[in-house]
Amino acid sequence: MSPFPSVLPPEVLGNSIGQYLAPSDTVSCIRVSKLWHNVFVPILWRSLDDTGLSNIRGCRKMHGHPYFCACKLEASQTLLRFGEHIRHLKAACTLTTAVLASAPDICWRLCSLAICNNSDLTYPRGTIIWTMNELLKSMGGAKSRKFEELFGSCPSLEKYVKSRRHFHSRIVVQLVLQNAGTLTKLHFENQTQVLECFKSVGDFYRLLAKVPGLSDLRLPGEEVSIVALKQAVPRLTQLHLTAHKSMIGHQHGNIQGLLETTADTVFEQSDPSETNTQWPLKSLILDNSATFAELDQILQKFSTVERLSVARVHMPSPPQHLAPSVTREPFRNIKFFQNTRCGQRKAVALVLTIIVALMPNLETLVLPGQLHDCFGVHFSTYPWLYQKCPHIVSIRLIKYAP
Repeated sequence: MSPFPSVLPPEVLGNSIGQYLAPSDTVSCIRVSKLWHNVFVPILWRSLDDTGLSNIRGCRKMHGHPYFCACKLEASQTLLRFGEHIRHLKAACTLTTAVLASAPDICWRLCSLAICNNSDLTYPRGTIIWTMNELLKSMGGAKSRKFEELFGSCPSLEKYVKSRRHFHSRIVVQLVLQNAGTLTKLHFENQTQVLECFKSVGDFYRLLAKVPGLSDLRLPGEEVSIVALKQAVPRLTQLHLTAHKSMIGHQHGNIQGLLETTADTVFEQSDPSETNTQWPLKSLILDNSATFAELDQILQKFSTVERLSVARVHMPSPPQHLAPSVTREPFRNIKFFQNTRCGQRKAVALVLTIIVALMPNLETLVLPGQLHDCFGVHFSTYPWLYQKCPHIVSIRLIKYAP
């Protein structure tokens, strides 16, 4: 008996899609609806506009322009045929993604969207529009003015994006706006400098405010304020800030910037009744360094956080004393704590001592290092640790990163 449901279209299992899959590459997932609701079809989206695809797959047309290759257009045609069933999309801002963004009848019910990196759509605007219209016509559709609006003048996009040249930002904005009613997860990976393409950080917040159900957000934190995010996304439960100015490589961070807001971030609430409700934030991941005093400031404002991850914890000086302002109360709710880097191996033991003193309800602890250097060289630390944190059920050690 075939391991695949009989209702699965044969073209999904055929060479038209299978030949473009590579196990070592990042894939996204299409979750199909109705009769196919339990079927997950992996699609390698980023290969569609890969300049090396024509050589890899034996295309002999050698058009010279990377987006004119017939085999790539054929791959896009096959995948976009199932675009209405896309629920989870992870992709770069390529031409295929642009087709999805400019055709709401194809892609309008996304639950999660992850943008991997900036696009390289630097080809002439007319060339891009021509290629996209050729792709649409090959799918049986007519020439669309929405392509021209996406890469030209479009009122709904002009409010957010700096200029027409920021093609990748226009694609992101359009995808978010047309899926605003269903999106719950929005991720911008580390190298996605999406904030640089908006007229202001406030405009980016206003875009997020258009997505009422957003609960999981990952974005660069260089200019981001957690306080402003609280206003824009009142239902957020998971927040991951990357590329903050206090991230690894800087001597010391400016966590205070995460707690400040500016005049351009003031905007109307999508639901004014949610202004005074407690923010349901449960998980906070900061790819930056911080002191326990700075973490104390954050947790005092966001007391619902139960999972806290920091790239590196700066030790107090002298190490045996915390800042006088640090209290145990804001840390009582923490059940999961992760510190992914440390300056010196011996610092891990000092961090551990402070953690157990501040977080009595800790259940899971993740630290860098090896068994022989993490807990004071010997295993006698474990009974002491369990005595201080009776609720702990998991201790994980990850590869040491200086």
